[in-house]
Amino acid sequence: VEAAEKNRVPMIRRYTGGGTVYIDHNVVFSSFILDKTLCGVPPFPKEMMKWSGNFYGRVFGTERFRQQADDYAVLPRESLVKRGQGG
Repeated sequence: VEAAEKNRVPMIRRYTGGGTVYIDHNVVFSSFILDKTLCGVPPFPKEMMKWSGNFYGRVFGTERFRQQADDYAVLPRESLVKRGQGG
């Protein structure tokens, strides 16, 4: 950290959990790097999870997107078709 500050390398605080994450070919990682004034939300985990959850819900559709504790899940389209919810 000291070397980065000395060399004027920008640093970004990233909130992460401490749990184990299973990663396979179906996992997609993304990050938002925003000035806190752009989304109008305080830069704290609970508030950012709510804001980003609303964002992803609009992107993936509320019938497919789930926010569970500190994680997100997007159901495959096939599972909705099987249940008669998608087309």
